[in-house]
Amino acid sequence: MSKPGQRLARVTAVFSTLVLLFYAFAVSKHFPKRPVLLSVDEHGLISPETYEYVLNQPRVCNNESDILVVFLVPVAPHHYAHREAVRQTWGAPGSDTLTLFFLGLPEESPQKSEVQGKIETESRKYGDIIQNNFIDTYHNLTIKTLLMMRWLDAHCPGTRYGMKVDADIFPSELLAAWEDFKRGYAKC
Repeated sequence: MSKPGQRLARVTAVFSTLVLLFYAFAVSKHFPKRPVLLSVDEHGLISPETYEYVLNQPRVCNNESDILVVFLVPVAPHHYAHREAVRQTWGAPGSDTLTLFFLGLPEESPQKSEVQGKIETESRKYGDIIQNNFIDTYHNLTIKTLLMMRWLDAHCPGTRYGMKVDADIFPSELLAAWEDFKRGYAKC
């Protein structure tokens, strides 16, 4: 004979199991059985292989053993001042850092060819612009980020660190920690 406490525990366990099974079957009807796959066209939109380089700097990491960090800076095509501010401050060329700007094509406008011409001139002058053939809009930031990571992997595979940093910030705490790191100690 079982004790009343054991009987209550068994009844509770059976009841709990039945409730969980009912819940699992009832809820599973509301979720698809398989993940919904992207169509070929949709996949092409997010696939990095879909896009080509308009401007590229494939050899900037040739001496990559000296590069500790590559700063990957996504920026809009018409943000010349942002790029220049980064070059003059935290993104200035260093012995162990490299700063690169990633952008797409300018949006359709009467100034489109003028903007593109300025970008090409800037790229020849500084050699730090990577541009792909997608329209550079806020909605395409995911594409831009995927292309940045793909570029880093393809052209700087031995670089120890890659850091995505927006052009409209000033990473003062990051730079202070960076200097400490280079000196051989870090703040906690």
